[in-house]
Amino acid sequence: MKSWKIVVILLVAVAGFAISGAYSRFGKQPTVTVEGVQAEADKSGLTYLKALKEALPAEYEKFMTEYVALANKGASAEETAAFSTKSLADIRRRYAASVRKADPALVQSALQAKRELFELVKANETPQDCASWIMTDTMTPAMQAKRETYGAPADRFSAAVVRAQGAGEKSPVDIGAATPDDWKIMGLQYVAGGGAVADLQEVLGTGAINPQACEVYQRLFQIVSDVPGEPGQRLRAEIMNLFVSYE
Repeated sequence: MKSWKIVVILLVAVAGFAISGAYSRFGKQPTVTVEGVQAEADKSGLTYLKALKEALPAEYEKFMTEYVALANKGASAEETAAFSTKSLADIRRRYAASVRKADPALVQSALQAKRELFELVKANETPQDCASWIMTDTMTPAMQAKRETYGAPADRFSAAVVRAQGAGEKSPVDIGAATPDDWKIMGLQYVAGGGAVADLQEVLGTGAINPQACEVYQRLFQIVSDVPGEPGQRLRAEIMNLFVSYE
């Protein structure tokens, strides 16, 4: 498998992109190795695999072993990308609850990375496409065509999440679950910041793709990032757990 294909496949998997099937297979391909895949990812600037190796080494070994075996059987780029996308998403979901037990600073870093990706999408896409992505975690065709725009920010978010998950697994921090009072604080700050409760309820309550979703989520991201003290820590951990659970 050509080295550039390895990088594209990993980028597809990390960023959650779907690919169009435009890649062809080569008749003679060099053997794919774990070391080679990691080296190509490092050269490309992708950080997720390195973060996964450090945070959840057993999951890294399992994923890489299965990925390399599939690639060396002659799987197409589409097949390898589909495997990678599903496997890496499964890892994130399996350890979703570990985000709640991570060091609050790591949770804040993951939330900040999500905000940066979100703000980039909001600046580059229509309100409808942005809303579709934020509500379904599926990039529209227009977004899929912009791997160079979204790939690195998506990689930073995924790496930040897995670092938090690994920390939660190894050295749990007991900050407790978000309480009704914590959610009340967030709601009051949302209104104080100019948000309308009706808009919030419409976007979050129905689950439908609403063009207002990006404006609502932008405000929520800002509020959750800024809530001080232990309530803020609990809210950030819960919000990140929800993102990872359903992405």
